[in-house]
Amino acid sequence: MKRKPYYPTQQAAQGNWHGNFADKVPNYQTVLQLNEDQVEGRVLDALAMRYLLHHWLADLRTFAESGAQVLQRLSYGTEPGAMALPDFTPPPLPPGDPGATPPVPATVMVPEGALTRIFDFVAVIKRSPGYTDVIGQDLGILGDEDTGSQTSPTFTTKVEQGEGCQCVRMRITRYGHYATAVYSRRGGGDFELLAIAGKATYMDERPLLAPGQPEVREYKMRFWDSGAENGDWSDVKSITVSV
Repeated sequence: MKRKPYYPTQQAAQGNWHGNFADKVPNYQTVLQLNEDQVEGRVLDALAMRYLLHHWLADLRTFAESGAQVLQRLSYGTEPGAMALPDFTPPPLPPGDPGATPPVPATVMVPEGALTRIFDFVAVIKRSPGYTDVIGQDLGILGDEDTGSQTSPTFTTKVEQGEGCQCVRMRITRYGHYATAVYSRRGGGDFELLAIAGKATYMDERPLLAPGQPEVREYKMRFWDSGAENGDWSDVKSITVSV
């Protein structure tokens, strides 16, 4: 996913960025000579992004975490009868506030590409004769447009002693992405998916392939968002673990 220097790298801050942009950009429509339809469209894009980042994703993550409990119940529960699987019910779309100044429209789902449209619109804003750094600060869009984007995660590896053999601790930088797909290879095999890591650290605690014999483990990663891998592969790192 392409980034802009003004756009927060952490998902926790991105929802607030979209909310601020949606609230304030209508105030500058006249001074920046912006097209009314474009302003209204980008406000709807920003509100939809805020909904997904703040509400929908939060509920989805809670639902996903409850999946472990469902698996535990199916595996070891004692209740009679067929077990019912839970349904994910998304949070309602915010209704808006027509009495606010300026009015806040109801949040609706928009066509794909909302963030790309917002980035393109920010470029239009910055080309306006009325644009100033004060406006940029208020909208949260200060920053050059030609900054490169990070297309793959970065990580470090470190051996730590575990129960029975050594483990590998990885410290991962996700650059605002939801998670990373961690792949590993050992014993001359192919790279295999090891985990979807959603935190800054991940511990590979697998036992040795051959008890008592040191082995070389290789790792590589890609970004993981919305249920799919994306971006470029990271560099491959190798490390030796033993007893």
